Amino acid sequence: MSQPRNRTPRALPLGLYQPIPTALHALRPGTKLLALAIIGVLTLALPGVWAPLATLVAGVTALVISRVGLAAVAGQMRLVLLMAGGLAAYHAWATTWVRGAEVA
Repeated sequence: MSQPRNRTPRALPLGLYQPIPTALHALRPGTKLLALAIIGVLTLALPGVWAPLATLVAGVTALVISRVGLAAVAGQMRLVLLMAGGLAAYHAWATTWVRGAEVA
């Protein structure tokens, strides 16, 4: 019987956790989930491109405050950004660029 090949395991998001003493990390999980739900509902409920842009600015600000590191975030967001870019391109082609920005 042959030995299984030694493959490098894929990094799981849970394994990337780094405890950093910041104000965002000190918040209770319920508070963070409530804020995420409110921001998500407002982003989808408000018309126009300004709500998604404000959400993007808020997310980048939260990343800067939390000091998570650009390399870790970029690795995790690669497929999400690829899919959002594809959706934006399709909707910009099929309708308008404003609609593409809203959908993405």
